[in-house]
Amino acid sequence: STPMLSLTELSKKYNCPHYSSISDLLVDPEVGPLIDGAIISTSHSSHYTVGTALLQEGIHRRKMAEAIEREEEGSATSGEKNKLHTTVCHRAINILMEKPMTTSVDEANKLWEMSALTYPEGAFVINHTASYRPQTEVARRIIASDQIGKIR
Repeated sequence: STPMLSLTELSKKYNCPHYSSISDLLVDPEVGPLIDGAIISTSHSSHYTVGTALLQEGIHRRKMAEAIEREEEGSATSGEKNKLHTTVCHRAINILMEKPMTTSVDEANKLWEMSALTYPEGAFVINHTASYRPQTEVARRIIASDQIGKIR
């Protein structure tokens, strides 16, 4: 059997950074500002923590971009530097979260409320894939057998 590699070894092997927390990722000046999408497929109990950090970053970016835009409106000269900064700051973080959304209804409601503050720029989607459920396999077999006729 192949031995499992540590995060440090995997990072070196694939020439990519690794982080011990979502906060560490977001504050990395080389990576954090460029993130525009995330798939949250961590343990269910961490969905709320990770989702909150990403949504709060998206909200922070939106507020920063709005402040820069207000500053530019009040200024007679606006340079290319501010336009670039506004573009990077305003980059929404689109989130695809595996189900279950969280382990409590209260946490799910809080995430949903935060996600509303990132619209219309950002998307917050919960994946409800049913591909591997036994019922799906039964339905596939029935369809393939033409038992219910042709499906369009």
